[in-house]
Amino acid sequence: MPSSPSPRVRSSTYAGCRSREAVKECLGLLRGLLRRIPQRGRRIERKLLHWSGGRASRPGFLLLELSIGIAVFAVFLSAASLVMLRGQEATIAGGDRLRAVYIAARSLEAARSIRDGSFSSLAAGTYGATLGPTGTWQLAAEPVRDGDKYVSTLTIAAPAPAERSLEARTTWRRGREGSGAVFLSTALADWRTARFPGDWSSVAVEATLPFGGARSLAMGGSVLYAAAGQSPGLLLFDVSNPAAPVRINAGFALEGGRTAVAATLRGRRLYLLTDDPAAELQAFDISSPATLAAADRVATYDLPGNASGLSLVVQGQMLAVGARASGTAGEHQIYLFDIADGAAVPLLGSAGAAGSAYGIALSGTSAYLATSNAVAELGIADVRDPAAPSFLPGGGYNLTGSLEARSVTAVGSVLLLGQQQRDQGQSDLTVFTVGDGGIPPSPLYHQASGSLLGIAADPGACYAFLAADSGRKALQVVDLRDASLPEIARHDASPARAILYDPIADRLFLATQDAILVLRPGSPAGPCS
Repeated sequence: MPSSPSPRVRSSTYAGCRSREAVKECLGLLRGLLRRIPQRGRRIERKLLHWSGGRASRPGFLLLELSIGIAVFAVFLSAASLVMLRGQEATIAGGDRLRAVYIAARSLEAARSIRDGSFSSLAAGTYGATLGPTGTWQLAAEPVRDGDKYVSTLTIAAPAPAERSLEARTTWRRGREGSGAVFLSTALADWRTARFPGDWSSVAVEATLPFGGARSLAMGGSVLYAAAGQSPGLLLFDVSNPAAPVRINAGFALEGGRTAVAATLRGRRLYLLTDDPAAELQAFDISSPATLAAADRVATYDLPGNASGLSLVVQGQMLAVGARASGTAGEHQIYLFDIADGAAVPLLGSAGAAGSAYGIALSGTSAYLATSNAVAELGIADVRDPAAPSFLPGGGYNLTGSLEARSVTAVGSVLLLGQQQRDQGQSDLTVFTVGDGGIPPSPLYHQASGSLLGIAADPGACYAFLAADSGRKALQVVDLRDASLPEIARHDASPARAILYDPIADRLFLATQDAILVLRPGSPAGPCS
């Protein structure tokens, strides 16, 4: 029977420890190993710290990293918050402006309502338009406040017994930088008074203004604005008495002695096109016509590249500019501007086409341009979306021949286009009937004399007044009521440069190389039909 193991062997914890002395030796080795473990651990720790760059040897480094991370995150968060805040401020500012435009438009509508009830109630002065106790509009002596932010006034001028010029002004204030103002203007007539143009089958010179070379004319109330390149540059005349016009300002040359090529008015602003390459479009404050000077310029716009403005027209709160484009990318033929805020002329949109736009007119949702494009002398652009105007396919209407169109005007549904002088037997005046967009139907033609640099017409489209660069027939009057477009009157003078018809006074202002002529019909007024 096998014997049981020895107790010494069973109590041994190391296979090599076979004797008591060996066990003692083994226990000593184990105690030494246990004493070395902390030392080896510390050496290993030092080696690991050395390999990792020794960061733990710099107290507080983890706290520094954490602080830097928090600072970077704070900067990012601040930038994101600033972007969101700016966007919110822009939205609020846009809302403020839309509200102000609505309030100003409401004042003009109130004036129309008052006009329909009693034209004499629209006396000259500055008022606030408010609802009376019976629910009808009335004029108050004090401005109207809409909440705590908006203040609105309505200024009425009486340039003629049966006409009123209106300007609605709304201002607002929101904090230090949230202030602004909008201006809307219009003209009202007494519809109860029948008014007809005179019989323009004969023409008489009523007065002569010694200001030669004017290239553009504009009318505001009873003030005539005449612009030319040479000194004195821009002159103003009081023509409330057409037989005795009075010069009312000292005149001034535009910056750099540039030449004004077109002018138009809206409310208290005069807009000029010049050949200043850095400020083709310029706006002037004309609140005080008698002291108008270069210092009254309030805004400019630099057309892209080498484009230069040639013509301009205003419709409501939109200003349209026809330009000479060099064909460079980014240069367009038509530019549309927002002029609701008279302190700036921000661009709404533009569109390109071949040729230069020497004249421009707005009718309905279309812009009509007199261009140098040989296959679309009448350029037609859809402007119902001012931010994205676009030309019709082909650019517009192709007239017979290839000479340039130089002037255009629209009166109701009648569109008049003037061209360069052609050979004998060729037409210089083309008359269209236009609708709401699209290519107009077949036109009527008239052979004039000389290149037609300016065209005007009375509001009833009875007469067309043509300004030609020929001394013979500098002014030609065409009867639009007759489909054959006969010439019924003429006036010989030095070559004409511009023409303006004032429907209130029933007068023509013809700018020639030598002077500005004030012309009246030779016969009393009569029905125009």
